[in-house]
Amino acid sequence: MQYTLTTELPTDAIVDCLVVAIFEQQKMSTMATLINDVSEQKIQHYIDSGDFTGKIGETQLFYNLPGIKSPRVLVVGCGEQGKLTP
Repeated sequence: MQYTLTTELPTDAIVDCLVVAIFEQQKMSTMATLINDVSEQKIQHYIDSGDFTGKIGETQLFYNLPGIKSPRVLVVGCGEQGKLTP
């Protein structure tokens, strides 16, 4: 598996899968917010359904989100904001 970190906007990135973070209390990272905004609020609708809480280790894979060039977006729960360590 190969992975790359980039500062490219997620809306412009042509990659196999974008990975973005959501924290507990459904606090989206900056990149998750940007993807949500251009994808007709698809991530927020999923959060609002109650199926995703942002707990560490939670994941949800989205396919072909509107406005996103990447065919997949993986949303990863990162637990309590400010407590995540590398």
